[in-house]
Amino acid sequence: MGANTSAADMEVLAIASEILEQLGLVGNHLITLNDVGIFKGIAARLALDAVSRDEMRQLVDSRNAADLERFLVNQAFAREECRALAQLTQLSGKRDTLDSARRVITNAGSSEALDRLDRLWGMIESLGLENNFEIDLGDVAKLDYYTGLTFNIYVNGAAARIGSGGRYDGLTAAFGKAEPAVGFVLDLDALTTVLLARKEDSNIPQEPERKVSHTTNRDSSLLFREARKKRAEGERVLINFER
Repeated sequence: MGANTSAADMEVLAIASEILEQLGLVGNHLITLNDVGIFKGIAARLALDAVSRDEMRQLVDSRNAADLERFLVNQAFAREECRALAQLTQLSGKRDTLDSARRVITNAGSSEALDRLDRLWGMIESLGLENNFEIDLGDVAKLDYYTGLTFNIYVNGAAARIGSGGRYDGLTAAFGKAEPAVGFVLDLDALTTVLLARKEDSNIPQEPERKVSHTTNRDSSLLFREARKKRAEGERVLINFER
């Protein structure tokens, strides 16, 4: 809480991935990324009302490219533009997904969101974590309080996602002072089921209280590399974000 930067987003993603690694799920988990600014920018560009916007979101989220194209055509948009936007439901993968999206999306709001994902992906690659992550532009968050990054967490052996999260900079204002924030939740029951099926020991032993190690570095890649190394050695790490 209190930081609205790509570095803060990366710290939360790194923690989510490290939790799964500590549970013995190395190579068996995937975190998919999106940014609500992409969809919001498209909806604003098309000047959709609230009902039409919700219908479009459902079509994108269901990966129904054909029906999405028909919906956009019925909204009196040019068929070529409708066909291009419908391709977004199929865009998922690594950095090349962003390159493909830029050929389709031209509005300022969506472009800013793509830039945010691009910066984040650069950090992921610098940490060697790209095998644990994918970009999925067809996964549109249904919760309106997300303001930027959104992500879902999947593990082999689970029938559905076992966690989700994102940035929700406006949410805390409903409870008092407005603060930028990013976080995630895990379905512990689903995780337990997966671990038991893999015959893994899901009991995390109690450890003695450890001192907190403060980490500061203006280079985001070095910052997270150092933090991951310290956590792997059993230290608690508090990252100080320098702006």
